[in-house]
Amino acid sequence: MKKHDQDQDPNDLDEEKLKQILSEKTPLKIGYHFGYILHPNFGMHILLTFLLNLLVGGVVTGLFIAVYPIIHIENLTAFFFGIILFTMMELVIKMIMIAYLWRIIIQTFGLLFFILNVGLFYVMDLMIEPIHFLYDASNIFVFTLSFMVVRLLFSLYIRKSQFIQGGI
Repeated sequence: MKKHDQDQDPNDLDEEKLKQILSEKTPLKIGYHFGYILHPNFGMHILLTFLLNLLVGGVVTGLFIAVYPIIHIENLTAFFFGIILFTMMELVIKMIMIAYLWRIIIQTFGLLFFILNVGLFYVMDLMIEPIHFLYDASNIFVFTLSFMVVRLLFSLYIRKSQFIQGGI
């Protein structure tokens, strides 16, 4: 290893590394290197994604209920099943999108994931009776944006954590 490579942040992608990653065309590898996958072990990624969505969903819902209620959840069981539904749909659709649309995702800076999450929260609102977004449809956009920002902060911590990543 060259001396200047040791001083460089391992998460910085230079042009050579980017070409190497994109030439591999494995969705999990592309997703991991661009931050869409939380852990290289897919089973661990599913568990981390569920726990992260559960934590972030609770935090964002709690903040909005305390400040300006835009979502109403009648019971904890509905919230838990809503997060399970959201996580499973998100994992499946996101993996398909990473496999087939990764260039468009990169070009749009992840805007497709925001659109996906808005749609998934809307589907969750329709499918689970005790969960409702209040007032109007714009609340789904506000909730999704808040959810994604808070989840980004937590997922950055998970990706940087040596304990969770197992020394990677």
